[in-house]
Amino acid sequence: SHHPPVSAFYAECQARNISFTGHIYTKSAFLGLSVAVHNVGEGKVSLLSHGEDYVVTFPSAYGRSIMTTPWVELGGSAKISCPQSGYSATVEFKTKQFFSTEQNKIVAEVFPPSGKKNILKVEGEWNGKMMAKWSSGQSEMFLDMTSMPCVPKKVKSLCDQEKYESR
Repeated sequence: SHHPPVSAFYAECQARNISFTGHIYTKSAFLGLSVAVHNVGEGKVSLLSHGEDYVVTFPSAYGRSIMTTPWVELGGSAKISCPQSGYSATVEFKTKQFFSTEQNKIVAEVFPPSGKKNILKVEGEWNGKMMAKWSSGQSEMFLDMTSMPCVPKKVKSLCDQEKYESR
């Protein structure tokens, strides 16, 4: 039988006292002129100064128009939960509809402990602007990715990495 490789990873920012651990493997499927990659696994963001962990799952990715001009999109849902506080969130990545030009849409909802009704709903584009609407009815800009700088990754050079480290 076939066993897909599982990737495990760890990253930290000592200056902010944050760490991230995770594991993931993929299940792939061909969908006509597209390829689907379903990400199976989870990650954990630890805010060490606050004693909080946030467990996250990953959305799927799709390679579209693989025979012409290929492009990639995210689709499906991701879940975020904090066992310490009981708060949780769902993030739905909307795929482009066949007769639509809208891409990269996202809808996220935040729920209080043991709550069925959201306290916050965020909608927009994951690579653009997102608006937040609170349960009180107040709306505000949540995040504007277009105004954020693109920061190059900073990694150790290959000769400075340990045997099991990678870029």
